[in-house]
Amino acid sequence: MAPRRDPGCRFVARRGKPLFVAGNRHRVVPVKPSALPLSEVHPGVWLLDTDQFGTPGQGAVYVVRGNPAALVEAGTSLAHGRILGALDELGIPRAAVAWIFLTHVHLDHAGGAGGLLSELPAAKVVVHARGARHLVDPSRLVASVRAAVRERFSQYGTVVPIREDRLHPARDGEVFAAGGFRIRAVDAPGHAPHHLCYFAEEERLLFTGDAVGLYLGETLLPTTVPPSFDLV
Repeated sequence: MAPRRDPGCRFVARRGKPLFVAGNRHRVVPVKPSALPLSEVHPGVWLLDTDQFGTPGQGAVYVVRGNPAALVEAGTSLAHGRILGALDELGIPRAAVAWIFLTHVHLDHAGGAGGLLSELPAAKVVVHARGARHLVDPSRLVASVRAAVRERFSQYGTVVPIREDRLHPARDGEVFAAGGFRIRAVDAPGHAPHHLCYFAEEERLLFTGDAVGLYLGETLLPTTVPPSFDLV
């Protein structure tokens, strides 16, 4: 399928369940599964539907095209084929990918990062400093998810530990270069205490991860447990 472009989009947000693109500060436009698996949601930024858990629109990875190139999120290891295929389709050499920006370390966002690094020789994984150790040793993450989902854990694939020299623990306000953009890490605790958003400043393009909740039909639902709402 040839990539499709969605013109006029200024903000990109991934909400764990279906995804959306906001055309301005006040209007939310859902991205329907029919617009996937690969669509240009902003010049140089492509949304890839990873078909997570076998459900279209359930998860996504963003590809930032340019030199250097970047990925936003990694999904599970079962998404590797789609991610590498998207890079090939967009003509992005694997050695050109410098960054994998993770919003947080939950396995549906980060579980596939370690395995991807074996195919992306120059890439480093950017993650909140509070979450980095769980990617070096993912045993607690794996155990907690396995206890929660039990027999469905196979849907997360294989979780490969990440060497410390392939990690970049990010701090709030740190700026990275990718695709010709200045991308700033923004501390966004709530869904997880180690959650980051990524803001392409000049384009005013925000990758939100799970910071803004879930989109169910026309309803937005929070994904933050009640005690975590009190951040004062």
